[in-house]
Amino acid sequence: MLLTVIGESQPFDGKAEVEIMLGTHTFTHEVLLADIQQDGILGIDFLRKHQCDPIISKAYLNVKGEKVPCYMKSDEKKMMCCRIASTENVEILPETEVVVNGPL
Repeated sequence: MLLTVIGESQPFDGKAEVEIMLGTHTFTHEVLLADIQQDGILGIDFLRKHQCDPIISKAYLNVKGEKVPCYMKSDEKKMMCCRIASTENVEILPETEVVVNGPL
């Protein structure tokens, strides 16, 4: 079970090992796939493991000493560091990786 920020258990659909790029840093991390409202959440496990500190008052994420700006969607007041979306369904089999092309 996935444990939410308020301590509730939430079922999840699967796990995937993904590469996450923040500023000039690339991290490999196991993520849980779940039906949630947010596009994605970097959990405390990721933030601690990779030395990332959110500086909410200045709207940036300190990633190993590098300031990575955080952006907000114009229609919502929640801070987000990045958004990942695909216009096609992508099947990722266990123990594999897939590169999905996007705009340059």
